[in-house]
Amino acid sequence: MGSANLDLKARIAESWIRANLDAKVLPQRLTALLSGMRRDSNATLDSSARPRSRTIAAQKMLFAAGAAGVLLSNIQTTSIQLVKYGTPSHLALAADVHARLTEPAFLQATAGASRSIVVVAAFLTSPGAPRALGLDLDDGAGIAGEAATTCGQWAVAGADYLRFGLQFTFDRFDRSHPQAISPALVETVCDQLDALCSSELIPAVAALVLDTPEIAAAAERERVLFALNYALRCTLQPMADAQMLMARLGDVPGPRPAAAVACLAQALHHPDVLRLQMAALERVLVHAGLEGALGSVSGRSPETAWWLLREEARLGKVCGLTIGGEPTAAPGEQNDPEHTAGWLEDDHCYAIMGSVCLWNVNEALAGGPSSAASGLDTGKPPSSCVTRVAEAMARLCRGQGLAGAYTPTPEWEFARLMLLQTLLPAVPKGPVSQADLESVPLWLEAAAWLLAVAVEAEAVCSGPGWVQPPPRSTLAALAENGCQTRNIAAVLDFMRSLMEDRHRGVAKLPAHLRADCASRLARTGLATSLDHVMRLGFAAEDRIGVPVPDTLSIAPRRVAALVHMGKVMDVLCPVPEGSSQLMPLSAGSRGRGQHAAAGSASSGVSGGDGSCNVDLPGLLGLLVTASKRAGLLATRLEVALPTDVAPCEEEAFKELIASSSLLLWILVYATAALEKHVLLHVLLARHETVDAAAAAVKAAQLSAAAAVAPAAGTAAVGCVSEAHEVLALASRATCTLAAPLAFLVARRREALLRTEWENGLCMTLLVQLEMILGHMLCRWRPPHALLPAAQLLACQPHRLIASVCAMLRATADFGQADRDLAVGLVSALVALAARDGVSDYAKEWLSPAVEQPEPASSSAAGSATAAEAASSATADLAQPLRGCLVKPLLAVVPRLVELSPTCGGYVLLLLKLAEETPLPASSGDGGGGDFCCTATNILGSMVEGSEAGGRPEVPEVISRALQAASTVLLEGCAPAPVGPLPPALVLEASPAAALRRVRVCGNPDCANFGRAAECRLDLKRCAGCKAVRYCGAECQRAHWRAAHKGECAKLAGE
Repeated sequence: MGSANLDLKARIAESWIRANLDAKVLPQRLTALLSGMRRDSNATLDSSARPRSRTIAAQKMLFAAGAAGVLLSNIQTTSIQLVKYGTPSHLALAADVHARLTEPAFLQATAGASRSIVVVAAFLTSPGAPRALGLDLDDGAGIAGEAATTCGQWAVAGADYLRFGLQFTFDRFDRSHPQAISPALVETVCDQLDALCSSELIPAVAALVLDTPEIAAAAERERVLFALNYALRCTLQPMADAQMLMARLGDVPGPRPAAAVACLAQALHHPDVLRLQMAALERVLVHAGLEGALGSVSGRSPETAWWLLREEARLGKVCGLTIGGEPTAAPGEQNDPEHTAGWLEDDHCYAIMGSVCLWNVNEALAGGPSSAASGLDTGKPPSSCVTRVAEAMARLCRGQGLAGAYTPTPEWEFARLMLLQTLLPAVPKGPVSQADLESVPLWLEAAAWLLAVAVEAEAVCSGPGWVQPPPRSTLAALAENGCQTRNIAAVLDFMRSLMEDRHRGVAKLPAHLRADCASRLARTGLATSLDHVMRLGFAAEDRIGVPVPDTLSIAPRRVAALVHMGKVMDVLCPVPEGSSQLMPLSAGSRGRGQHAAAGSASSGVSGGDGSCNVDLPGLLGLLVTASKRAGLLATRLEVALPTDVAPCEEEAFKELIASSSLLLWILVYATAALEKHVLLHVLLARHETVDAAAAAVKAAQLSAAAAVAPAAGTAAVGCVSEAHEVLALASRATCTLAAPLAFLVARRREALLRTEWENGLCMTLLVQLEMILGHMLCRWRPPHALLPAAQLLACQPHRLIASVCAMLRATADFGQADRDLAVGLVSALVALAARDGVSDYAKEWLSPAVEQPEPASSSAAGSATAAEAASSATADLAQPLRGCLVKPLLAVVPRLVELSPTCGGYVLLLLKLAEETPLPASSGDGGGGDFCCTATNILGSMVEGSEAGGRPEVPEVISRALQAASTVLLEGCAPAPVGPLPPALVLEASPAAALRRVRVCGNPDCANFGRAAECRLDLKRCAGCKAVRYCGAECQRAHWRAAHKGECAKLAGE
């Protein structure tokens, strides 16, 4: 719009305002008109007067109300034009009009007129009104329709007036710099607020909006619905401004501003205002299509809820957008029924700001000494209310609301405002009551819904097709891209603070509240949201190069902190306690990463009855994403293994180490949570128990390392489900990442790099490695090993054991801090030696390395015996890995003997047996002879000792062997360097090692995190083997050249 047009608008507005001021319309005649409305109201309600007189008084009042409403609206509109388009002189004129409109006498007259018209309209629309006024049915219906319509119009005028009064005051105060606020301005603002509060205009307008009577006639009904829709928006907007004004004015020192803030807070806590706030929140729930929305906030019965809400719930669409079937606004403007996204989001945001935010401000005021003395009741919303609102906003943003809500697509205004964070309270410190504990599941659910909104908004707003919507309102102008990232960080930090709180954290909740948490978080799809956060964070980190504070690139670190410190996996995947809590170990028809409709049944998600309580698709997606990232980080760590880090690359190297360590927390806790359910199903698949409840108890016992005595010869079955395959994939990723990470850190520490950073990292890795070995025992140890032999070998266990040896040597100055890690190392080594199909590999790794002989002549080769040929064949069993664990174990044996003499003896015994026992003719034949049998006996004694809770009793035959081995080998255990990390075991492609059910890109170097979940990438199977998927042709070509060319035919042969 050109400057000439703007100037013309301002000059027209100025001439109209001055004409009304000269004619003394404002405020004298308008005040007289409002006072006359109150007199006519009293005459209409006077039952002793004649019916004719009462009818005339009613008609006079309705006419005066219509005229006063139009005049008041026009004055406000022209004043706003002066502010928007005018010069400084025009601003001064607008300020003069505002001062006249906020005089105490005029405010009181407007509030009184608002109260009067509600009472008169209720009387005129009552069934007994025609008889009381002496009218027939038609005339009675006519005056009733006119009364309802006039009441709706006056509601619009009153709400507009309230908005103009508060918004102009807020704008004057907000435009001033805090240091430039003059005492005169503070005094003016405080006087206006005092006059506004003493007049009770705010509760009067709130009651006017809510109590406008319902009318049956279709034409008048649509007009009233339109008026109420607009009036609600105009009433909530100044309430939102009021909470910001209270916050701003509260920063001004002195008793006068504090008293004004307390007075405004008291006015906003009036019962009629609370009714309007709760009705506005219920409307958000109704628009979202939530069941039981009517009366859920106010506590009223659905039949007595606000009739606008009942109408929208009955029709299943947003009302007040059309009159007579015609739109009430031009396309793209406010109230456009075809484009509700934007302005309807404004309405919902104002509803939240004008209710929940105000309640939070009142709560803060109640905690202060001045408000506490006045006995101000905060009206703090129950946690269930906030939870329902958060769920409603999630449904609306996903397009699951009523017809006409957020069409055609949402603008994500709610997520692009700091408003989202204000719904969550600060986690208080100190002791808690039972009510506080019972609210924890609700607050966690609310946070999970808000996280889902923020994450999905970030995915859309950071996408290539996103276009910033035009700022069609003041609130929309405040919305900005990047705010959703800060909201993600704030919600994750809130969840972590709440879950790790020592008074109200998850560990402090009783069993029934923990089950409630699991059910609620499963319904929200929290695991899916965490998966999405990680993928967005990984993609941002890859773009930036190094995680930058206050950006999305550090979001995965917050997820890791939530998993590690908040123990969120204990809630997302609780331990099964019976057949009712069996979760189906396949994602079903719903793909991972896709949120189910709120409250609907979905695969692996509880319906609220305590069963299952697991968001299986989200949990599997989280593990797949973490495993994929672990492979990329492990590749970068492997590059750093051969050489020392250059000083110029030190910071980047530390970032790589920190990222890897944090990712390990997610893998360790998530796989441990999934493991319990997979173990239960594997037991059932093997028919070892016939009752699911008994299997659940047995699975819990096994996962707690209280296994029964092993029975040799029990072979693990293949993967029985998609979740089983994901567990195998995550186990591979955990070991693949942990081995080079621990080895690099140990090497730095042995090089005397023992700064505070290295020491802290070593302590973290000790805990992580101990947990990894403990969980791997459940997946490796016979007879209930979760991983088949092929999957176990794919974990490269020899590299993990070598890296643990390096860590034990590097942390020799930690005292007894790593004793549990030493026991875990020996237990894992013994489990490998006792495992069918793996024992031969373990023996090869523990056998002395054989120097390669010189090429023999043809005559010498011809005279070789068959036994020599067999021995030569077995020498190539796992070359070049033969003896790869001898040096690492011998180097750490003194440390093992120091920490646990028995464990040190076990290692020496296995080394001695591996040296003396002949190698098998081929690998994986189930043999192993004395080596495997001895390892099985050792494992049995270790398990019995763990069950007894003390030192294991060593059988006499093993004890004698320990002494002999110690005598022979302990002398050679000099404190030599551990040596390099062994190379990876190259395994031939086999159907047993393939993961056909898991939807993940088969290229180990794939860095595509561009979708909400791995399964939502455009994954296509290899046309040859049908066993591997790829996200695109580039990944397929890369993997074909690297490895798949030689594997495809073998995998296709299944």
